[in-house]
Amino acid sequence: MEVVQALLGGVFKDRLRKDSSLRKSRSIHTWPIFTGEDTDTTDPATLARMLVVGFELQDDNATLDLTEAQRLADHLNAVGKAWLDWIVTPEASICFTKAQVKFRDVRENWMRKLRGYQCRIVNPARVATNLASNQLTWELLSQHPRMGTFFKKYSTVHQVGLQMVAEKMARLTSEALEATRFLDALNALLSNHRCVLLPAFTQPRDADRDRHIGWQLQDGSICLLPLPAKDAVERVLGFDSLNGISHYGLYNQLAGLGFIANHDPGRHTKVYSIGGKGIRLLHLNAEALLQADAQAVTELPEFGSTNNAEKK
Repeated sequence: MEVVQALLGGVFKDRLRKDSSLRKSRSIHTWPIFTGEDTDTTDPATLARMLVVGFELQDDNATLDLTEAQRLADHLNAVGKAWLDWIVTPEASICFTKAQVKFRDVRENWMRKLRGYQCRIVNPARVATNLASNQLTWELLSQHPRMGTFFKKYSTVHQVGLQMVAEKMARLTSEALEATRFLDALNALLSNHRCVLLPAFTQPRDADRDRHIGWQLQDGSICLLPLPAKDAVERVLGFDSLNGISHYGLYNQLAGLGFIANHDPGRHTKVYSIGGKGIRLLHLNAEALLQADAQAVTELPEFGSTNNAEKK
Protein backbone atom coordinates (compact mmCIF):
# COMPACT_ATOMS: atom_id res chain seq x y z
CA MET A 1 0.00 0.00 0.00
CA GLU A 2 2.72 2.47 1.03
CA VAL A 3 4.81 1.58 -2.03
CA VAL A 4 1.93 2.21 -4.44
CA GLN A 5 1.05 5.56 -2.92
CA ALA A 6 4.71 6.62 -2.76
CA LEU A 7 5.30 5.74 -6.41
CA LEU A 8 2.04 7.04 -7.84
CA GLY A 9 1.18 9.86 -5.46
CA GLY A 10 1.55 12.38 -8.25
CA VAL A 11 3.35 15.68 -8.53
CA PHE A 12 0.49 17.97 -7.59
CA LYS A 13 1.10 17.99 -3.83
CA ASP A 14 4.13 18.94 -1.78
CA ARG A 15 5.10 16.06 0.49
CA LEU A 16 7.11 16.12 3.70
CA ARG A 17 10.14 14.21 4.86
CA LYS A 18 10.30 12.93 8.43
CA ASP A 19 12.09 16.13 9.47
CA SER A 20 9.18 18.19 8.01
CA SER A 21 11.22 19.49 5.10
CA LEU A 22 9.61 19.35 1.66
CA ARG A 23 10.52 16.56 -0.72
CA LYS A 24 11.10 17.29 -4.37
CA SER A 25 8.30 15.81 -6.47
CA ARG A 26 9.33 13.80 -9.49
CA SER A 27 7.20 12.99 -12.50
CA ILE A 28 6.26 9.37 -13.11
CA HIS A 29 7.27 8.19 -16.60
CA THR A 30 6.62 4.47 -16.24
CA TRP A 31 4.28 2.02 -14.56
CA PRO A 32 5.38 -0.20 -11.70
CA ILE A 33 4.13 -3.74 -12.25
CA PHE A 34 3.38 -5.87 -9.20
CA THR A 35 2.83 -9.59 -9.53
CA GLY A 36 1.23 -11.82 -6.96
CA GLU A 37 -2.00 -13.48 -5.93
CA ASP A 38 -3.00 -11.18 -3.07
CA THR A 39 -4.11 -7.61 -3.75
CA ASP A 40 -5.19 -5.27 -0.98
CA THR A 41 -8.86 -4.58 -1.78
CA THR A 42 -9.71 -2.73 1.44
CA ASP A 43 -8.09 0.65 0.77
CA PRO A 44 -9.87 2.67 -1.95
CA ALA A 45 -7.07 5.25 -2.24
CA THR A 46 -4.53 2.56 -3.09
CA LEU A 47 -6.84 0.72 -5.48
CA ALA A 48 -7.61 3.91 -7.40
CA ARG A 49 -3.90 4.23 -8.18
CA MET A 50 -3.75 0.78 -9.74
CA LEU A 51 -5.12 -1.28 -12.60
CA VAL A 52 -5.78 -4.76 -11.23
CA VAL A 53 -5.46 -7.29 -14.05
CA GLY A 54 -6.30 -10.94 -13.45
CA PHE A 55 -4.73 -13.80 -15.37
CA GLU A 56 -6.22 -17.27 -15.32
CA LEU A 57 -4.25 -20.44 -15.96
CA GLN A 58 -5.51 -21.59 -19.35
CA ASP A 59 -4.08 -25.11 -19.51
CA ASP A 60 -1.27 -27.33 -18.30
CA ASN A 61 1.04 -25.95 -20.99
CA ALA A 62 1.25 -22.57 -19.27
CA THR A 63 4.32 -23.68 -17.33
CA LEU A 64 6.00 -24.55 -20.61
CA ASP A 65 5.21 -21.06 -21.93
CA LEU A 66 6.85 -19.55 -18.85
CA THR A 67 9.92 -21.73 -19.32
CA GLU A 68 10.18 -20.59 -22.93
CA ALA A 69 9.76 -16.95 -21.91
CA GLN A 70 12.53 -17.30 -19.33
CA ARG A 71 14.81 -18.92 -21.91
CA LEU A 72 14.28 -15.94 -24.23
CA ALA A 73 14.48 -13.31 -21.48
CA ASP A 74 17.36 -11.54 -23.21
CA HIS A 75 15.01 -10.69 -26.07
CA LEU A 76 13.24 -8.23 -23.74
CA ASN A 77 16.34 -6.06 -23.78
CA ALA A 78 16.18 -5.90 -27.58
CA VAL A 79 12.50 -4.94 -27.47
CA GLY A 80 13.19 -2.25 -24.89
CA LYS A 81 16.10 -0.86 -26.92
CA ALA A 82 13.98 -0.71 -30.07
CA TRP A 83 11.32 1.23 -28.16
CA LEU A 84 13.76 3.67 -26.56
CA ASP A 85 15.60 4.28 -29.83
CA TRP A 86 12.33 5.19 -31.54
CA ILE A 87 10.78 7.49 -28.92
CA VAL A 88 13.64 10.00 -29.26
CA THR A 89 13.14 10.39 -33.02
CA PRO A 90 11.30 13.37 -34.59
CA GLU A 91 8.68 10.96 -36.04
CA ALA A 92 7.91 9.60 -32.59
CA SER A 93 7.72 13.12 -31.16
CA ILE A 94 4.87 13.91 -33.58
CA CYS A 95 3.03 10.75 -32.52
CA PHE A 96 3.46 11.57 -28.82
CA THR A 97 2.20 15.12 -29.33
CA LYS A 98 -0.96 13.82 -31.02
CA ALA A 99 -1.49 11.36 -28.15
CA GLN A 100 -1.10 14.16 -25.64
CA VAL A 101 -3.79 16.18 -27.41
CA LYS A 102 -6.14 13.17 -27.34
CA PHE A 103 -5.50 12.37 -23.68
CA ARG A 104 -8.18 14.60 -22.13
CA ASP A 105 -10.97 13.28 -24.38
CA VAL A 106 -9.90 9.67 -23.90
CA ARG A 107 -9.84 10.12 -20.12
CA GLU A 108 -13.28 11.77 -20.12
CA ASN A 109 -14.62 8.84 -22.12
CA TRP A 110 -13.27 6.36 -19.56
CA MET A 111 -14.73 8.41 -16.71
CA ARG A 112 -18.20 8.21 -18.26
CA LYS A 113 -17.85 4.45 -18.68
CA LEU A 114 -16.60 3.96 -15.12
CA ARG A 115 -19.52 5.89 -13.65
CA GLY A 116 -21.86 3.85 -15.84
CA TYR A 117 -20.42 0.62 -14.45
CA GLN A 118 -20.71 1.73 -10.82
CA CYS A 119 -22.09 5.00 -9.49
CA ARG A 120 -20.14 4.58 -6.24
CA ILE A 121 -16.73 4.27 -7.88
CA VAL A 122 -13.95 5.91 -5.88
CA ASN A 123 -11.85 8.58 -7.60
CA PRO A 124 -12.92 7.81 -11.18
CA ALA A 125 -10.57 10.50 -12.53
CA ARG A 126 -7.50 8.66 -11.23
CA VAL A 127 -8.65 5.29 -12.55
CA ALA A 128 -9.61 6.89 -15.88
CA THR A 129 -6.15 8.47 -16.10
CA ASN A 130 -4.54 5.04 -15.77
CA LEU A 131 -6.86 3.54 -18.38
CA ALA A 132 -6.33 6.41 -20.83
CA SER A 133 -2.55 6.20 -20.39
CA ASN A 134 -2.67 2.47 -21.06
CA GLN A 135 -4.84 2.87 -24.17
CA LEU A 136 -2.73 5.65 -25.69
CA THR A 137 0.53 3.84 -24.94
CA TRP A 138 -0.77 0.84 -26.88
CA GLU A 139 -1.69 3.13 -29.75
CA LEU A 140 1.86 4.52 -29.72
CA LEU A 141 3.29 1.00 -29.69
CA SER A 142 1.16 0.25 -32.76
CA GLN A 143 2.85 3.12 -34.60
CA HIS A 144 6.37 1.81 -34.01
CA PRO A 145 8.03 1.26 -37.40
CA ARG A 146 9.31 -2.23 -36.51
CA MET A 147 7.02 -3.52 -33.76
CA GLY A 148 3.81 -1.74 -34.74
CA THR A 149 2.50 -4.49 -37.02
CA PHE A 150 2.68 -7.01 -34.18
CA PHE A 151 0.82 -4.80 -31.69
CA LYS A 152 -1.87 -3.82 -34.19
CA LYS A 153 -2.91 -7.47 -34.47
CA TYR A 154 -3.95 -7.41 -30.81
CA SER A 155 -5.47 -3.92 -30.62
CA THR A 156 -9.07 -5.18 -30.51
CA VAL A 157 -8.26 -7.76 -27.85
CA HIS A 158 -6.40 -5.13 -25.84
CA GLN A 159 -9.39 -2.76 -25.92
CA VAL A 160 -11.71 -5.55 -24.78
CA GLY A 161 -9.27 -6.29 -21.97
CA LEU A 162 -9.27 -2.64 -20.89
CA GLN A 163 -13.07 -2.69 -20.74
CA MET A 164 -12.92 -5.73 -18.46
CA VAL A 165 -10.31 -4.08 -16.26
CA ALA A 166 -12.41 -0.89 -16.08
CA GLU A 167 -15.47 -2.83 -14.89
CA LYS A 168 -13.34 -4.63 -12.30
CA MET A 169 -11.79 -1.39 -11.05
CA ALA A 170 -15.22 0.26 -10.72
CA ARG A 171 -16.42 -2.68 -8.62
CA LEU A 172 -13.27 -3.02 -6.50
CA THR A 173 -12.95 0.66 -5.62
CA SER A 174 -16.65 0.89 -4.84
CA GLU A 175 -16.57 -2.15 -2.56
CA ALA A 176 -13.44 -0.84 -0.84
CA LEU A 177 -15.08 2.46 0.12
CA GLU A 178 -15.80 2.51 3.84
CA ALA A 179 -19.21 4.14 3.30
CA THR A 180 -20.17 1.34 0.91
CA ARG A 181 -19.16 -1.34 3.40
CA PHE A 182 -21.02 0.55 6.12
CA LEU A 183 -24.25 0.71 4.11
CA ASP A 184 -23.98 -2.89 2.86
CA ALA A 185 -23.46 -4.21 6.39
CA LEU A 186 -26.25 -2.00 7.73
CA ASN A 187 -28.61 -3.28 5.06
CA ALA A 188 -27.69 -6.86 5.94
CA LEU A 189 -28.29 -6.22 9.64
CA LEU A 190 -31.69 -4.72 8.92
CA SER A 191 -32.60 -7.53 6.51
CA ASN A 192 -31.71 -10.09 9.19
CA HIS A 193 -33.71 -8.13 11.79
CA ARG A 194 -30.63 -7.77 13.93
CA CYS A 195 -31.14 -4.01 13.82
CA VAL A 196 -34.44 -2.17 13.50
CA LEU A 197 -35.70 1.16 12.21
CA LEU A 198 -38.85 2.48 13.87
CA PRO A 199 -41.55 4.69 12.34
CA ALA A 200 -40.61 8.32 12.96
CA PHE A 201 -40.30 9.30 15.75
CA THR A 202 -41.74 6.60 17.97
CA GLN A 203 -40.09 5.30 21.10
CA PRO A 204 -38.63 1.77 21.00
CA ARG A 205 -40.23 -1.06 22.93
CA ASP A 206 -38.08 -2.86 25.46
CA ALA A 207 -37.67 -5.77 23.01
CA ASP A 208 -36.29 -3.40 20.34
CA ARG A 209 -34.22 -1.13 22.54
CA ASP A 210 -30.91 -2.94 21.98
CA ARG A 211 -31.53 -3.27 18.22
CA HIS A 212 -32.83 0.23 17.61
CA ILE A 213 -30.51 2.31 15.39
CA GLY A 214 -32.87 4.98 14.07
CA TRP A 215 -36.15 5.84 12.37
CA GLN A 216 -37.62 5.67 8.89
CA LEU A 217 -39.66 8.65 7.68
CA GLN A 218 -42.74 8.48 5.47
CA ASP A 219 -40.74 9.48 2.39
CA GLY A 220 -38.49 6.44 2.88
CA SER A 221 -35.50 8.39 4.14
CA ILE A 222 -33.69 7.18 7.24
CA CYS A 223 -32.61 9.05 10.36
CA LEU A 224 -29.79 7.05 11.95
CA LEU A 225 -28.46 7.32 15.46
CA PRO A 226 -24.82 7.68 14.39
CA LEU A 227 -23.09 5.97 17.29
CA PRO A 228 -25.40 2.89 17.58
CA ALA A 229 -25.44 2.42 13.77
CA LYS A 230 -21.66 2.55 13.34
CA ASP A 231 -21.13 0.49 16.49
CA ALA A 232 -23.53 -2.21 15.23
CA VAL A 233 -21.55 -2.54 11.99
CA GLU A 234 -18.17 -2.66 13.72
CA ARG A 235 -19.40 -5.12 16.36
CA VAL A 236 -20.21 -7.75 13.74
CA LEU A 237 -17.57 -7.02 11.11
CA GLY A 238 -14.76 -6.01 13.44
CA PHE A 239 -13.36 -2.61 14.27
CA ASP A 240 -10.87 -2.78 11.39
CA SER A 241 -13.64 -3.45 8.86
CA LEU A 242 -14.02 0.30 8.25
CA ASN A 243 -10.28 0.98 8.46
CA GLY A 244 -10.84 2.87 11.70
CA ILE A 245 -12.51 5.70 9.77
CA SER A 246 -13.79 8.58 11.89
CA HIS A 247 -17.42 9.65 11.93
CA TYR A 248 -16.43 12.81 10.07
CA GLY A 249 -14.65 10.80 7.37
CA LEU A 250 -17.63 8.46 7.02
CA TYR A 251 -20.05 11.37 6.73
CA ASN A 252 -17.86 12.98 4.07
CA GLN A 253 -17.98 9.81 1.98
CA LEU A 254 -21.76 9.51 2.36
CA ALA A 255 -22.12 13.15 1.33
CA GLY A 256 -19.86 12.55 -1.67
CA LEU A 257 -22.11 9.68 -2.74
CA GLY A 258 -25.13 11.99 -2.50
CA PHE A 259 -26.83 10.01 0.25
CA ILE A 260 -27.27 12.72 2.90
CA ALA A 261 -30.83 14.01 2.69
CA ASN A 262 -30.81 16.80 5.26
CA HIS A 263 -28.26 18.46 7.52
CA ASP A 264 -27.59 21.54 9.60
CA PRO A 265 -25.42 24.31 8.11
CA GLY A 266 -21.76 23.37 8.23
CA ARG A 267 -22.55 19.84 9.41
CA HIS A 268 -23.41 16.49 7.83
CA THR A 269 -25.89 15.70 10.62
CA LYS A 270 -29.08 17.40 11.76
CA VAL A 271 -30.68 17.97 15.17
CA TYR A 272 -34.26 16.70 15.48
CA SER A 273 -36.57 17.19 18.43
CA ILE A 274 -37.61 13.78 19.77
CA GLY A 275 -39.53 13.48 23.01
CA GLY A 276 -38.72 17.06 23.85
CA LYS A 277 -34.98 16.52 23.43
CA GLY A 278 -32.70 17.63 20.62
CA ILE A 279 -30.95 14.59 19.12
CA ARG A 280 -28.35 14.81 16.39
CA LEU A 281 -29.09 12.30 13.62
CA LEU A 282 -27.57 11.21 10.33
CA HIS A 283 -30.38 11.74 7.81
CA LEU A 284 -29.89 9.58 4.71
CA ASN A 285 -32.12 9.49 1.65
CA ALA A 286 -33.99 6.31 0.71
CA GLU A 287 -31.48 5.45 -2.04
CA ALA A 288 -28.73 4.95 0.54
CA LEU A 289 -30.09 1.57 1.60
CA LEU A 290 -31.98 0.79 -1.60
CA GLN A 291 -28.64 0.75 -3.44
CA ALA A 292 -26.88 -1.11 -0.64
CA ASP A 293 -26.26 -4.80 -1.17
CA ALA A 294 -27.66 -6.96 1.60
CA GLN A 295 -25.95 -9.97 0.00
CA ALA A 296 -22.54 -8.33 0.35
CA VAL A 297 -22.36 -9.71 3.89
CA THR A 298 -23.46 -13.30 3.44
CA GLU A 299 -22.71 -14.58 6.91
CA LEU A 300 -22.77 -12.09 9.74
CA PRO A 301 -20.99 -13.19 12.91
CA GLU A 302 -22.79 -12.91 16.20
CA PHE A 303 -22.80 -9.62 18.04
CA GLY A 304 -19.87 -9.40 20.39
CA SER A 305 -18.13 -12.51 19.02
CA THR A 306 -14.76 -13.34 20.56
CA ASN A 307 -12.67 -12.27 17.58
CA ASN A 308 -14.40 -8.94 17.19
CA ALA A 309 -14.31 -8.27 20.91
CA GLU A 310 -10.55 -8.87 20.88
CA LYS A 311 -10.09 -6.52 17.93
CA LYS A 312 -12.03 -3.81 19.61
